[in-house]
Amino acid sequence: MILDQLKKLRLADFFTLCGLASSVSAIFLLTQGNSKEHIFTAFLLIVLQISCDVIDGRVARALPQHQSQLGFFLDSFADLITILATFMLGVASGITHPLRFLVGILFILAAAIRLAYFSSEKGAVAGYFSGVPTTATSLILSTLVLLNFQFSLFPKNFLLWGYVIFGMLMISAVRIRKW
Repeated sequence: MILDQLKKLRLADFFTLCGLASSVSAIFLLTQGNSKEHIFTAFLLIVLQISCDVIDGRVARALPQHQSQLGFFLDSFADLITILATFMLGVASGITHPLRFLVGILFILAAAIRLAYFSSEKGAVAGYFSGVPTTATSLILSTLVLLNFQFSLFPKNFLLWGYVIFGMLMISAVRIRKW
């Protein structure tokens, strides 16, 4: 029964679902156009998801009774959808290079590998992230895309390199202290 699955949700999961809805909304919005309003609103929705991700993690750690295996997997799924929204933001902002779809696929696959590796806990090192976290990747790249869209800091196709570099950093052995 549907209600049985909903009964398994914990408080932290509602923040995760809010963030997931934000990322899906950003993707949907970006399929509707690439005006300044679309780009800026999609950026805000990505930032909202990242904020929800931070909150759900803090709630889950502060209130252990609100942790669940379902929430753990839901969180990784939300992070992956945010990576997709981050790439869609870059494309909507004007990345037109012929390799954009290949780079996008590899970027999303790198995030999936990173999240699966982290979920298996083989990559866990106490107090550190192994590789650049997906949420940090989304925040940095989305901010660069928005700034470039607003101020034309560099050629739009140059942003493609950001996706290549962060794709590699997500699955790298770089250790970053947890915050």
